[in-house]
Amino acid sequence: MYKFYLANVVKAHQYEELIKIFLKPDEFMIYLDEKDENCSNTECIKESDTVVDVSFSLENHDREDLKRQIFKYLVVLTGKYPKWGAITGIRPLKMYQTILEDMGSREKANKRFAEKYLTTSEKINILDKISQVQDNFLPLLDDKSIGIYIGIPFCPTRCHYCSFITQLGGTPDMEAYVEALIKEIIFVAGAIKDKSLNIESLYIGGGTPTTLSEDLLGKLLSAVNKYFDLSECKEFTVEAGRADTINENKLKILKENNVDRISINPQTMKDETLNLIGRRHSVQEFVDAYQLARKVGFANINADVIAGLPNENKEDFIVSLKKILKLDPTSITIHTLAIKKSAIFKETNDLVQYDQIELIDGMLDEAYKLLDEYKFNPYYIYRQKNMSYTGENVGFAKQGYENIYNARIMGEKQSILALGAGGISKRYYPDKDLVVRVPNVSNYEVYIDRIDEMIERKINKFFV
Repeated sequence: MYKFYLANVVKAHQYEELIKIFLKPDEFMIYLDEKDENCSNTECIKESDTVVDVSFSLENHDREDLKRQIFKYLVVLTGKYPKWGAITGIRPLKMYQTILEDMGSREKANKRFAEKYLTTSEKINILDKISQVQDNFLPLLDDKSIGIYIGIPFCPTRCHYCSFITQLGGTPDMEAYVEALIKEIIFVAGAIKDKSLNIESLYIGGGTPTTLSEDLLGKLLSAVNKYFDLSECKEFTVEAGRADTINENKLKILKENNVDRISINPQTMKDETLNLIGRRHSVQEFVDAYQLARKVGFANINADVIAGLPNENKEDFIVSLKKILKLDPTSITIHTLAIKKSAIFKETNDLVQYDQIELIDGMLDEAYKLLDEYKFNPYYIYRQKNMSYTGENVGFAKQGYENIYNARIMGEKQSILALGAGGISKRYYPDKDLVVRVPNVSNYEVYIDRIDEMIERKINKFFV
């Protein structure tokens, strides 16, 4: 048992997250002084435990220096060197771009990033490449442009690793939800017009939006097109992620309502794994849904795959990726498995990020090489808690098919209006480089009951 004493530290969270990269939660405790324990790990120390006291001190409010000290100590202690270095945040590209702006050149920025965060050249090169790709495809930021997110918090089943807020609602629930959502759409559309804002991108996610019936899906999309001015909208995405929610009529409804990009996400091309992770469709059903979308006329289709799924080895993962590539998608997102607190897998293995480090590292390395061969460029990136310390989520796209919304939401340099249960609007103030979060409630039933309050929040905190 390691007892970390952190002097002059008020909040332990980011240091705890750093230590958890190396040590399992039951292997350490954090104290902010010699009396008060300030860590989520409150396991009692067993008499048989060997206790090692480790002390660090925060000086001159330099938190990154303290993290570097802790990181270097843990590297020596464990013999591990996490490729992301001492980074605990989920937006490494934003951190990289901030340094790039300060340093003025990529060579200097890469060197400074390595010094500050102790990140390996391999990961810095990914950030450098994504930054260059974004320079080429992202329009210049306009203070009057915004992104729109609409959340549909329903799925046909709950994936066992799921980290999103989803509910298995019935038809009456979905009908009431769409009615409340349209009420929010009508208000937001009016406020956008009053403020002379322009919608740059529109993204309907979830959950799985195509869980809605044909009638409800059509009703929602009809309202979107009726009330929002989409004349300057550069992309309109709908996640049709689950093959078991897709049919020809729904795809035609999407197409008829100006949706120009969809996601159909297998996560794996191995039927045994699909069953294990709680997805109700087969590999063939995914292929059928994908081909049907092409037949209906969708030229821009994304597919997701996850590295590190239970009982899969590197060959399984790469075979899945190759099978997806044969379908010729325009973009592919590579996720590293992250198991959140509410996930079913948490009950059976809540330490998966420690068990598959080398495996996932190999999966990502080979996947990135393969995607490069197929002329896919990385264009956005983010990280999550509870994933392997070698891992990240990276969106890859063929040139010209990069998704503006995904890049903007991770860059946090544009205001994003989020509608629906679980949506978190982000008002960006460029003069202060400040983001103000305006959340909706997460439970869809509460959202329905309190829709007027959700609108009031936007009046008071977003449209000010």
